Amino acid sequence: MPGSDFVEGIDLLQVLAREGCPDAAKDLSDIYFTGACGLLNPPAAVALMEKYKDKLHPHYLYRSALCRLSGVGLPKDEARGEAELRDAAKTGLLEAMCSLGELLCRRTGRLERREGLDWLEKSRREGFPPAAGMLALYRRKFQNLAPVKKPGKKPR
Repeated sequence: MPGSDFVEGIDLLQVLAREGCPDAAKDLSDIYFTGACGLLNPPAAVALMEKYKDKLHPHYLYRSALCRLSGVGLPKDEARGEAELRDAAKTGLLEAMCSLGELLCRRTGRLERREGLDWLEKSRREGFPPAAGMLALYRRKFQNLAPVKKPGKKPR
């Protein structure tokens, strides 16, 4: 049985989340999503995520995007999931930048793959270690990918 400090901590997170603290809600939803401390409650996690996603909190945009792309906790909707992932990546959330890069690198279009490499490179430069491995993998895979020509520029 969890100790009183643990119970007080969870109670405090719940109170802060109800009062509108996005960081407390993030921690609480992480606990609910992962089942940490025996508190697996995906519906509660999704409810918190949806509440704060509308306020454009990057973590919740990212979490919502992953749920929509996989169909876990929310209806599967790849277009909306990608749009939310882009929004989260544009805020500078490194996990979102890396995930967007990986998603785009898995596509077949040359422009999408190039954009995917750019996102992976950006997240690697910002200090997100998993991006370095993915970037190396996809660079090897796409080593014959021709550079993208900028529209409107004529060679001299």
